[in-house]
Amino acid sequence: MTDVAQMVNGDLNHRAWIGLLDEPNHWSWSLSNPNVFQNLGDSDFRNWQPGQPDNRNSPEDCVRIYDDGLWNDWPCEKYEKSVCANVNGPDVTFVLVENFFPWAEALANCRQHHTDMAIARNPSENEKIKQVMPPGQFAWIGLNRNSLTWVDGTSPTFTHWRSGEPNNEDEKCTVANFEDSGKWEDCPCDWKFPFFCYGDKEQNVLVPVPVPVSKLVVKLKVAKPSSLDLNDTALLEDLLMKFEQKLKDDGMEGDVRLSWKEKPDGTTFHKEG
Repeated sequence: MTDVAQMVNGDLNHRAWIGLLDEPNHWSWSLSNPNVFQNLGDSDFRNWQPGQPDNRNSPEDCVRIYDDGLWNDWPCEKYEKSVCANVNGPDVTFVLVENFFPWAEALANCRQHHTDMAIARNPSENEKIKQVMPPGQFAWIGLNRNSLTWVDGTSPTFTHWRSGEPNNEDEKCTVANFEDSGKWEDCPCDWKFPFFCYGDKEQNVLVPVPVPVSKLVVKLKVAKPSSLDLNDTALLEDLLMKFEQKLKDDGMEGDVRLSWKEKPDGTTFHKEG
């Protein structure tokens, strides 16, 4: 196990993978109560129109249903009627709201006066929603695209992004940056970092990934007063500390480690000439 303190001190490049992904095709219901989705596949039912979802007016992250029972993705800020759900155990009924709202306001209205926005766990429930639809009209239902998802398929209820992050739609994976209080950055998934695991253990484990190391050998010539013994251990250690600090002060990044190279006779310096 690697101590998280190592991340702060720079030994492991200050970053580690966490299990948050950007999945552009991840759709989820606004009603997340697991008791409502007890049967396998309940949350996965979809009834898209042909060619949908197409994200044509990007972003189209919300879903509306037409009077034929088919769905399409649509910009969430558009004003539409909505269908709310009243859920009582396995039973659900649907109510059409005639007022026009953006998706988020429609959701808030459904939660205030009913259980939630409409869900369709199967073709039968989708048919019930269809039956409350006026001819030739659309209405919001509770399916929306939340592209950020944890690796176990759940949607995040908390985020901790660094300022300006996420900043690249091609960077689909997430790291925690321990130089900035563990805040998150999006990164290309093929980069190499340590990573956190979770499970039934008492604590999370940070697994180190090998970090590339650069090695440079430098010859040092010293003009010394005769009173100094340049092969004295304490003096050599003191010199190394000063050299390391000088490199950092000059802007060298990363973990700088210096050491002396000993000669076969055990000495470090020898007299020229």
